[in-house]
Amino acid sequence: MEKGYITLVPEEMQISDEIVLCKGSKLPLLARRYGTQWKLLECCYVHRIMYGEAWDESKCTKMEFI
Repeated sequence: MEKGYITLVPEEMQISDEIVLCKGSKLPLLARRYGTQWKLLECCYVHRIMYGEAWDESKCTKMEFI
């Protein structure tokens, strides 16, 4: 990842996919953008953000999932 975190993601991940933190989820999620909407693909592992360490409510934006 850009900040150097060790990450384990599914083999089918694409370069444009993003790892997101969603309110209420206990794990980072892999999401793919489809226009203005998003599709959740799977949970993933990101070292140092698995237990809410990276959660920042001020950085939250709305996402519409399909």
